[in-house]
Amino acid sequence: MATQAQTSANQRNAQASTGPRTAQGKSASSGNATKHGLSAAFRVLTNENQEEFDELIAEFNRTFAPTTAYERFLVEEMAQSRWRLARARRLEAAVIELIVGSADPADADFRLAAAIINNTVDPLVVLQRHAAAMERTGYRALKQLLALRKLEAQAARDAARQNEANLNVSPDAKLKTRHKTPHPEAPANNSPAAAESRCPPPNRPPPAHDETNPIRAT
Repeated sequence: MATQAQTSANQRNAQASTGPRTAQGKSASSGNATKHGLSAAFRVLTNENQEEFDELIAEFNRTFAPTTAYERFLVEEMAQSRWRLARARRLEAAVIELIVGSADPADADFRLAAAIINNTVDPLVVLQRHAAAMERTGYRALKQLLALRKLEAQAARDAARQNEANLNVSPDAKLKTRHKTPHPEAPANNSPAAAESRCPPPNRPPPAHDETNPIRAT
């Protein structure tokens, strides 16, 4: 952590600056916030190259080839984190140059570095924390993108296996499965013959005595 003497010296160096001299530097300094503004909404600063950022986005799109709106969001999040990480490291170098007295007062990064020094106790620690946060943001977006694609690939494999299983089933088996119904019990046969066969024979009287029978009981 910087000592009080170092902090005071940094503030005196910043106040000794004559300010930006070029039109580009003046435009950049006009947007300086009261604080460092490292956590503000992303935008390409006026002293940065918009074409370089567009090329960075294009390179990330070529690498990851997003196919959905959410995938494009994650890819853009990675590109923005990469850009802001580079910005934090660039400002860290500007702070060090300002501390040692070798910074260019007309440089826009110098103006941002001076604002960071004036509004933070330890500017290098702030920049290092910001850089670490940008690294985590980029890695988190990459992790989410890879996890999403893993789920999509698993769903595609499951669908392919299901289609293959359906193709391996014969048409006759499919027809039997589709039209198979439980067999109902056979309807009862109510015909007289069937009814008689189901009922026990009635009691019949014994045959009448035949007088002509030569065998008689004694």
